[in-house]
Amino acid sequence: MSEPAVKMLLADVDGTLVTRDKILTDRAIQAVHKMHDAGVIFAITSGRPPRGMAMLIEPLDLRTPIAAFNGGLLVNRDMSVIEQRVLQEELVVPVTDMMSSFSLDVWLYTGADWYVPKPDGPHVARETWTVKFEPDVMTDGVNGLTGSVAKLVGVSDDTDAVDRATKAVHDQFGDHVTAATSQPYYLDVTHPLANKGEVAK
Repeated sequence: MSEPAVKMLLADVDGTLVTRDKILTDRAIQAVHKMHDAGVIFAITSGRPPRGMAMLIEPLDLRTPIAAFNGGLLVNRDMSVIEQRVLQEELVVPVTDMMSSFSLDVWLYTGADWYVPKPDGPHVARETWTVKFEPDVMTDGVNGLTGSVAKLVGVSDDTDAVDRATKAVHDQFGDHVTAATSQPYYLDVTHPLANKGEVAK
């Protein structure tokens, strides 16, 4: 068999691999298996946490490391950590405080764990359905959780507030973090090298 013209395909998950309703279709599964058969390496990256992509491993027969948090955390199929790019510990509280000052709820991701300030907060139920696991509830804000934080997410349906918070975090901490909206209601804050461009390298 001749060498394939394409050696590897790196796919995003939401809006690319799954439908708007977060469904992995039979057609997508078949396409990935055809790539395997053709000798093309198939890999995925996403802003999701590692456990939020675990349901894709078996159907797609993923054989490469998984780049979670847009490359902030690289894990094996069994979710063991290969490499992580986390936020500087001393920045977690001030970044959280800044997002909170715009009345954003702040979610925190560390390793395989997801923390929220309240279980009935905006978009928690939807995110739980998407990633297929329940968050833990923070009892004392982010205090005690500042080590090995892969991502902070500011959440609000006030999209103007999200935009203002994005600019404020970027202006204040932009040399040390990446601050960007992944959805109009989500402000994602990650390590500056945790982005899909770095994953592709």
